[in-house]
Amino acid sequence: MRLYGSGPRNETCLLRHEHTNDRPPLSGMGLTSATNAPERDSCTETSDMQPGDLPDGNTAPMIDASWIDHWADRYNEPADDVVLNQVGARVRERGHYNREDFLAVGRWKSQRAKSQMASNTDEMIRDITATALSSPLPIQHRILTLLKGVAVPMASSLLMVWRPETHTVIDIRAVASLVHMNEMADPSPNTYPPYMDYLTVCAAIAERCNRSLRQLDRALYASNGRT
Repeated sequence: MRLYGSGPRNETCLLRHEHTNDRPPLSGMGLTSATNAPERDSCTETSDMQPGDLPDGNTAPMIDASWIDHWADRYNEPADDVVLNQVGARVRERGHYNREDFLAVGRWKSQRAKSQMASNTDEMIRDITATALSSPLPIQHRILTLLKGVAVPMASSLLMVWRPETHTVIDIRAVASLVHMNEMADPSPNTYPPYMDYLTVCAAIAERCNRSLRQLDRALYASNGRT
């Protein structure tokens, strides 16, 4: 499987944590079964995907700086304020998550995960997140999934809040946009591609368009598979 594109969303972005799947509610994504699918990581961590490559017969990637600016403007940016400006700063200072900040990111990403996430002990949250944040980048998300309620999409959110210049959030809406915009292949039958493949694609787009990973993620989320 190789990488190509995806498409648009609704122009009204609400708070991420209100969405029944991952992040804030936006209307109609154009994917029937996926929209109501529970948040999960059904990707395999090994694949033959070639980041940045296109399947034979498909058009060139379509995302450019103007597309990112257009859709990022439609994202409810204040929804990020607490996790990025407050939680992220505290996590960087202490080198790990505590319970309060861990659950704050959980509520922002997916309300449905909060009860499972709350079942982790304070020691587990501290020790596992400290280990993950001090580990090599390719395994940071894997270590975080040792925590209850943390699949790869939630792990990517915890990492993005900690280092938004290095990590980005993987979720079904952003994947739909990348597929629609010919930036990556449809990962079906999996819901998501492997996180490191996804991160490689997003980092390449951000660099190509001279935009940050955070700007790109906001645009991908707001677009929700629309052009």
